[in-house]
Amino acid sequence: MKKEYKFSIWYLLIGIWAVLIVQNLLYSAMAVRVIPYSEFLSALKEKRIIEARVSENQIQGKMVLTNDPGGQIAFRTVKVDPETSSI
Repeated sequence: MKKEYKFSIWYLLIGIWAVLIVQNLLYSAMAVRVIPYSEFLSALKEKRIIEARVSENQIQGKMVLTNDPGGQIAFRTVKVDPETSSI
């Protein structure tokens, strides 16, 4: 007896939908948040900065969230010259 397989378009649509959901979750977990320089300074004063890499014109790193002590996010901000920021 020969088995016949039916293909349903619904299986394909559910598969594509599942892949898009997983991709969205992974992207949001790995996204770098752009924050203002003032927020970086306040987080630095509150000792919430875990690591920071300073380049010529930007600062990147990881910081602890205020509402979730165990949660960390990656951030990026534009480096501001202290002489020009006191205007």
